[in-house]
Amino acid sequence: MIHKIRRFRGKNGLVAIKLDLEKAYDRIRWDFLEETLVHFRFPRIWVDLIMFCVLSSRLSVLWNHEKTDFFSPSRGLRQGNPISPYLFVLCMEGLGQLIQQAVENNTWKPIKLGKDGPRISHLFFIDDLFLFGRANEDQANVFKSILDRFCLVSGAKVSYEKSKFFISPKACSNASRRFGQIVNLGATLDLKKYLGVPLIHGRITKATYSELVDKVHLRLNGWKMRHLSMAGRATLVRFLWAGDDEKCSPHLVAWNDNWLWKPLVQYPDVSFFIADNSTKVSEFITANGKWDLERVFAQLLMDVANKVTSYPLPRVSTLPDSYIWGLSTNETWLAENLEKSKHSEEYIAGFAATLWKLWTYRRVKSFDQNGVVSDELGMWAPKDQFMVTWKAPSDGIIKLNTDGASQGSPGLAGAGGIFRNASGEWILGFSALVGICTSMAVELQAVRMGLMIAWDKGFRAIECEVDAQLALPLIDSGCIDIRNLKNRSWSLTFLHTYREGNFSADILSKMGCSLDEELVIFEHPPT
Repeated sequence: MIHKIRRFRGKNGLVAIKLDLEKAYDRIRWDFLEETLVHFRFPRIWVDLIMFCVLSSRLSVLWNHEKTDFFSPSRGLRQGNPISPYLFVLCMEGLGQLIQQAVENNTWKPIKLGKDGPRISHLFFIDDLFLFGRANEDQANVFKSILDRFCLVSGAKVSYEKSKFFISPKACSNASRRFGQIVNLGATLDLKKYLGVPLIHGRITKATYSELVDKVHLRLNGWKMRHLSMAGRATLVRFLWAGDDEKCSPHLVAWNDNWLWKPLVQYPDVSFFIADNSTKVSEFITANGKWDLERVFAQLLMDVANKVTSYPLPRVSTLPDSYIWGLSTNETWLAENLEKSKHSEEYIAGFAATLWKLWTYRRVKSFDQNGVVSDELGMWAPKDQFMVTWKAPSDGIIKLNTDGASQGSPGLAGAGGIFRNASGEWILGFSALVGICTSMAVELQAVRMGLMIAWDKGFRAIECEVDAQLALPLIDSGCIDIRNLKNRSWSLTFLHTYREGNFSADILSKMGCSLDEELVIFEHPPT
């Protein structure tokens, strides 16, 4: 159809309209649905049964984590109900019949495909609608009249901002402009996709298949190696690592050294990669200090690559490489590694004390029924109930609330934070996609990101408030960037709050889990 429209050379041209219905399911009128069922000669008992299912629906809104009272809607089909798509299709048949009547009355001029081909006036697939016809004023008025009539009786509403029309390129510009004014739609040279398939408007070139190639690359990057035999793995590796964009010469790039290999021994599926000791972790880091995602995901299994990229690389300051931790298979691993550690005695003592605190809290949580209770992130609250609210900082101080969200521990994680002044006014907010990590790790990363943003924005008096009490003693030992930020010339204090006082940061952190980019800064509250 698009090819036919594009090649047409008439003065007025042909047109394809891609319609978008606003809240398509939610706006269907119930009386129109009942009339539609009767029109299609459903038995009365079936009509009554279907309408009872529709009319008896009740809704409740989740407001501040609490359900409101139930209420009954007055229109719409509930999305997620197995029968709703079928009922919606029947309702859309009403629009199809109006168009068919106009075609039979010769007021709607459909597009004919070839000399003996069919005449196409519309294509419907649930709420994906395409209309076809002549691009003149008479046809525009017919389109407009039928759509208005259908919307009036069914309750549907056309989204004029999202709906577009494509007209023959050789058509007169005045005809295109006049057509758009009548139907109240915008013109476009590219209707994008229909049912997930790109609509080709021009010549087929290399760029036409770029999206398909990108999808294949994405699938290969996430290939599950454990499903292949050893020979199949080697073949796939040679294919993925064969040369570059200009040259496809097969070669095997291997890596194995004390920095990269030892943390991955728990993944036996990567053992076949090992060939020499030459590759360093630094080769997987770009010049601007970020993970080289293309290389990491090309040379590591998906699960391993996600864990690697979720590790935060220092951005405030860096230290020279040094031996930090070794592997051990017996129960003396802690003592062995502390003896080898080059840290000061104060650091080792603090680290051991932190581990003891973790064990103590775990023991209380598991065995002491009369003690405090905690959630996965270690937030404690006495059993006595009291009101928890966000507390404004003093004049001249900006409060930073941060939080982390992990869909599992470890799991896909997001970080978020919000800056507010003494009046409680929004100054800045952020959401970030962290990767795969634990709940505690993403809590610390949220603090790190918030402090970096605060320094870059020129804020020099900060109260940083978190709802994970276990994160507070780990701030000094958990992240080199946080330690260096604390030592800068500014006023910086850390406070604990309960989850109820950190609700906004919690929402922003959960938004981070669904981001397509690494970091988003919000100058205004997101909607």
